[in-house]
Amino acid sequence: TDFRIKQACYLLKHSSLSITAIAGSIGFDNSLYFSKTFHKIKGLSPKEYRSKYKKAQEKKKLKNKKKLKNKKKLPGFT
Repeated sequence: TDFRIKQACYLLKHSSLSITAIAGSIGFDNSLYFSKTFHKIKGLSPKEYRSKYKKAQEKKKLKNKKKLKNKKKLPGFT
């Protein structure tokens, strides 16, 4: 089960597959059972997990953009 949940985490982070599709692809016939099992192990529902990851990625991108914007150009280079 832990291995399947790890696979689900990867798919939630890196695909736009529905939670039902992810559940089926990792061997759960019942998406409600998958969601309950996922929540029991991860402490978040699959939907919450995906949302949390996406928000973290957006923050990371914004932080990187700010770093690039704040870098000073070296004299003599354009």
